[in-house]
This record gives sequence, C-alpha cells and structure tokens, in this order.
Amino acid sequence: MDKKSTNATGTAGADSVQSVSSEPNTTTANPAAAVETTNVAAVETIPATDAATGAPVDTVVIVKPPKKKKTGLIVGIIIAALLVLGGVGAAIWYFAVYQSPENVVFDAMNIFLSAQHVQAEGEFTYHVVDEDTENSFLYTLKLENKSNTLPNATNLNLSIRKTDSSDETSTLSVDLGTAIMSDGVIYFQISNLIATLEELSVDSSEFDNDFAVAIYDIIEIVDGEWWRISIPEIIDELDLGDDARQLKNLYSCVIESAKKDHTGELAALYREHPFASIEKATDETAVAGSTAYDATLNYDQLADFFNELPDTSSSTDIMACYNTYAEATGGEKISPEDATEISADDIREALPEEYELGFVITNGSHELTHITFSTIKNDQEWLAAQFSFTYEPADVTVPAEYRPITELFEEIAEIIAELFANEEELPELPDFELPVEIGV
Repeated sequence: MDKKSTNATGTAGADSVQSVSSEPNTTTANPAAAVETTNVAAVETIPATDAATGAPVDTVVIVKPPKKKKTGLIVGIIIAALLVLGGVGAAIWYFAVYQSPENVVFDAMNIFLSAQHVQAEGEFTYHVVDEDTENSFLYTLKLENKSNTLPNATNLNLSIRKTDSSDETSTLSVDLGTAIMSDGVIYFQISNLIATLEELSVDSSEFDNDFAVAIYDIIEIVDGEWWRISIPEIIDELDLGDDARQLKNLYSCVIESAKKDHTGELAALYREHPFASIEKATDETAVAGSTAYDATLNYDQLADFFNELPDTSSSTDIMACYNTYAEATGGEKISPEDATEISADDIREALPEEYELGFVITNGSHELTHITFSTIKNDQEWLAAQFSFTYEPADVTVPAEYRPITELFEEIAEIIAELFANEEELPELPDFELPVEIGV
C-alpha cells in the first residue's frame, strides 16, 4: 500500500506542495519538469523514501512564492526624494533669493512706481522751540490722496499747536479739500477759517478798520464752501482776445497728458538707478504678513534718478504742450536741457545729517505699505513723517453742492466796491522806483 508523502511539517500542503508519481514509467529525469511553473515561481523538489525499507515513494515538490519586484518601491523613493529636495530647493530660493533684501526692495519699488492705482495717507510733523520766547510749536500736516492719476481727490489738514512756557496750549487748524476730474474741472474747499480766527480771539464786531471788515467778510464767504473752477470758463470771463484760444489749447493738452499712464516709465527708471537698499529692522513693528526694514538711500543713484526725470515722456509731453503755446504766441520754448541738474551733495545737504528711514513690505506680494522718516529727536527741533499705501482704485466724485468760482469773484468785487464807495479817492500807494536793471 502506497504511503502518502508529507511536507517538512508532516502535513499535506494543499497550496504549496504537489504530489508526483514515482513509478519508473511515469517519473521523469527531472522531477521539476513534471510541475507546471511560471516565470515568477521557483520550484524545489525533495525526494521522499519509506522510513522502513528506504524505497523511494512520492516526491515532494515545494513551489516557492514568486519574489516581488522592487521597481515600484524604488520609484516611490525617488519621487519622495525629489519632493523633499524640491521643497528644500524652494525654501532656499524663497529665503535666499525671493526674500533677499535686494530682491524685496527692488520688487517693492517697482510695484509702487508702476501701480496704476495707489492711495496714500499720512502726515508730516515738525516741532521747534522759539529760543527768544521759549514757546514750542508743533506743525502737523495730514494728507489723504485718493489716486496717482486723474480723477484725483486730496484732503489736507494743517494744524499748529502752540505751547507757552506755562504749558498752556492753543491749536489752530485749517482744512483744504481738492478734487480734479478727468475733464480738468477743479473743485476746492477751505474749512475752519472762521473757527481759526475765533481761536485767535478775532471778532469782526470790534474792527475799527473797514479794510479788516472786508477781509473778514470775504473769509466768511469762502469758508466751508465747495468752489468749482473751470479754466476755460475763467479764460472766457477774462476776455483775453486772441490769446484765449491758445490758453485753452494749452490747458487741454496738459490735462490729456496728465491722464496718460506714465507709471511704467518711472519703474524702468528705478531699475536703472536703484537708489534704495534695506536690511531687516532690529525692532520689528510690522503687522502680520509683513516685515519692517531699515532703509538707506544711495545719493548718487537718487541724483541720477531725479536728473533723468525731465527726459521722461510725462515731462516731455507737458513741455511739448507749452512749446506749442509758445510758438503760437511768440514765447520762448523749453527743453529737458534747461533743467538744473542736482548732485549727490545737493541731496545730502537737503537731508538732515542723522535720520532714520523705514519701509514695511508684505512678505508674499512685496508691496510697499508703509514709509517712516524721522530725525533724531531733541528738545529743540525734530521732524517726522509717516505714510501708508493701498493699491486699490478710489471712487472720486463731484461734491454734492458747489458754486462756480466766478460767483466768488463777483462777491469779492462787490465788497471791494462797497469798501471804496464812500471814499473820495482810492488809497494812495507808497512811492517806489524800479531798479534800473533787473537784479540790481
């Protein structure tokens, strides 16, 4: 009776063990040949014998599972390595190149000078002490500018705060608003004039001078009113004859030039003369997403930048407008060569010896959002300025209520006429003689 063969563990292997007959007529020379295999399977044969007689019985064939290819693993490792290396490379590029101070300030100035829409808001502050009276004065000029092109609106506030030796303070404040539309029409408003006079204890009822009363009346008319100025209309009112048409053409030409986009040219000029350099500020006060930098100016590059401005199209276009007018009226033409060049020493003398200049620039887009400037503060005199910028278009509209400037002229003329109505003759002007030659 034939005995069933077993595997090494003594049990029949249904999956990995196959039984092959050991009869002489059916057994092949190579037992493995009797087993059907694939190119991914390895076959190993183990001869089996009877434990008692030693006679061969069935042959045990063990089929080893195929080896898995490592190609996918290798590809995955390579891809992971590339991703890691790419991330490291991107980080190196971001911090060493894109975020380098040289690239940051170059991008920031390029964006600032080439932006089609820039709104600015800030203030100048100047403090000085009068050595004779020991009164201190703080001058503050606040500015809000809606656009760098037409139409444009600007609001200014000038305040003067006086502090005397006994620490008593008084403040004067005047507001000026302007709006220039695309057609060249100008609107302006002056406010707080009467309030300023009241702060100065000026009361018109106490005037014993008719001229002072007239000035006060004119101030009352102007104060807080929006006035519309149309240069062509004023030219018509002046009745200038043949020159009227030429003046209108000049004004129209200048307005058309002002509406052109010259910002890209300024950016290109900065690329030729990069006058600003920065380094990360030690005392960082920037908002989240931005970085504060200490900035320095290259006076030579800045002088070259200024000296090339007369050759830009924004300047030459306006010069061409004037030259057309000069040719028609017999005037003298102008050219970029007529501009006085400035030197690095001129700029150095114009600026304080010691000052601090700071930029705040966004980390991702490299937009210049803040500029600060200050001199070394002391008890006698110091100057400071700060500005913020946004790169968005502004809505500039005509004031809801306004009066034509011609009405102001008419009312002023009436006041002056009334002032001299009771006078037998006009006030006598002081005698003076002109010099024989101009400049003598």
